[in-house]
Amino acid sequence: VRAHGLQQRYVGGHPMAGTAESGWPASFAELFTDAVWVVGTEDDADPQVWTAVARLALACGSVVVPAEAAEHDRAAARISHLPHLLAEALALAGAGGGDLALNLAAGSFRDGTRVAATAPALVRAMCEANTDALLDVLDETLVVLTAARDQLADQRSTVDLVEAGHAARQRYEAATRWTITDIRPGEPDWVTRLRDGGRRGGVLREL
Repeated sequence: VRAHGLQQRYVGGHPMAGTAESGWPASFAELFTDAVWVVGTEDDADPQVWTAVARLALACGSVVVPAEAAEHDRAAARISHLPHLLAEALALAGAGGGDLALNLAAGSFRDGTRVAATAPALVRAMCEANTDALLDVLDETLVVLTAARDQLADQRSTVDLVEAGHAARQRYEAATRWTITDIRPGEPDWVTRLRDGGRRGGVLREL
């Protein structure tokens, strides 16, 4: 886009919605209803083009999260791409236990491996297109798992990981989206203000 001088006419968008299924049979009318739809908010964004893309997302029933592309990539690596890799690893661990392990598998295994049912080509496309950000969070996660493994070996305990993970999950469940208001594309500092709002958990519900 930049190579052809089209950056001011381009606004990226990423609806954070979907299932482990693929293709048209997996679609349904309410797919985007109440979903989060990231709209790329770059320094050189054209306010009219940005508004058109954001209104498309709103028309689909989604809420809009303004975010700069690199910040979006880092966030997506944590909450989308890494979970795919962890689900694949968990599926392998279960299968490694043979038929008995798979026969005993219930809710935690099913839920933890759900996205491993996604078409491999799609998973690869998502993860490999975001290699740098994914490597960073994968390394971070390996450090956490190694520390948990060491604590289990040395103290026969998983307390640090389990307590921290439980608290992190509670933070996710308690998170609320607040509505960004009084910012109009094209007014002074609109890009900076919208990005700041998105960074702090704000969403646009109308324009």
